[in-house]
Amino acid sequence: MEKGYKIWYPQNDKEAIEKSVIDDVAILPSLPHFENSINSIISEIDVIWFDANKPVNFFEVEHSTPIYSGLLRFNDVLLTIGKVDNFNIVADSERESKFGREVNRPTFRASKLSEKVTFLNYQNIYQWFINISSQEKL
Repeated sequence: MEKGYKIWYPQNDKEAIEKSVIDDVAILPSLPHFENSINSIISEIDVIWFDANKPVNFFEVEHSTPIYSGLLRFNDVLLTIGKVDNFNIVADSERESKFGREVNRPTFRASKLSEKVTFLNYQNIYQWFINISSQEKL
């Protein structure tokens, strides 16, 4: 994977991922343990990138689930672990305005999550994957 990160995603999602997409990706077999009883919340996050055992990037795919739920999980992580600057909500472009309203709620502004979370639509993710795949073939 680009930048050498390892990824983790929930066990219940492992069968849904197309194997050819992740063949060259370093997958963590289990979630590293975190202090402060945050593991139960982190284990619900869709994808986490790790540098060694340090989480560096979080992704929540919110196709039909509320964007607010993903933001709450991110906020819990930020307030508990701290020192994480990259959070991403992935959804259909039609949900971007909903994301904008939710992320600007007072609770997310107070914690500064609103400054650390990005909206990525499915097309962005697909194009990103294509770009990375073509670079790795060079």
